[in-house]
This record gives sequence, structure tokens and C-alpha cells, in this order.
Amino acid sequence: MPNNYDFYSWQETLAILPKKSPLTHPPDLFKTDYIYIDQIEQLPEIIPYLQASAIGIDCETSGLDPLKDEIRLLQLAIPDYPVLIIDQIALNEEKEYIQKIFTSSSLKIGHNLKFELQFLTRLGFKLSPPFFDTMLGYQVLIAGLKKNLVFLLSL
Repeated sequence: MPNNYDFYSWQETLAILPKKSPLTHPPDLFKTDYIYIDQIEQLPEIIPYLQASAIGIDCETSGLDPLKDEIRLLQLAIPDYPVLIIDQIALNEEKEYIQKIFTSSSLKIGHNLKFELQFLTRLGFKLSPPFFDTMLGYQVLIAGLKKNLVFLLSL
């Protein structure tokens, strides 16, 4: 059995989860529908995202420094809709539609969201709460706990 800091293989995970999960094979993570937006005419695709109660945000950047690097792709996800992949380089000056999402009352969710917000702010986007950072949520969840899958599943 792995120590408290090892990752479990898929086989080990299945051995631990048989009664808690109907999964029999790894999920196909590559069947996600998406819309790639690199033209101004495609921006109305964002309209359904304006009414979402929660929206996932992820940025792909040219580096890790928000003061000198830039956003290449902005990804937005809401339930029951394709993921939007917005080519920020192609649409650099077109911020109106995207800005409406960031100032909406929807919950903005991201992993290490502070990183994303620093880049978005530098681009001139104004962002309004509420926010939820899954990295911080995970750190709070496991603070002081044994870090293994069996223990977390027992909670």
C-alpha cells in the first residue's frame, strides 16, 4: 500500500472504490465538447454564459509572471454547455462580452484563481465577486488530515 503521499494507480483506486463508484475504467476526459473562439463574429456564443450561476475559469499563459507574460487562451465552462476556448491573442481588443461575465453575479471558480485574476486584471478586466478557488478549498479540506484516498473517502 502506498504511503500517505503517494498517488494511487487506477487499479488501486478501483480496489478502494468498488462500493462507492460505478466506474469500471478511467473516464474519457477527451470527449469534452468545446467551441474555439478566435473571431469577433463568434463572441455571441458567450451569451448563455452570462446567465450561469457558476462559471469555471482557466487561463493558459505564456509564462508565470503576470507582469511580463500574457494570456494566450481563456477557457470558460458552465454546466450543460460546451467549454469556450477564447483565443485572447486573436481577440485582444475585444473585451466587452467577456467583461460582462467577469462582472456578473455568477460564482467564478478556478484552481489557483489568484494567478488567473492577476493576469486578467493586468489585461484591464474588472472582476466582481463571488469567487471560489479550488486550490484553497482543497488546502482547507485536507489541513491536518492524513493525505490518502482511503481516509478522505471515509469522511
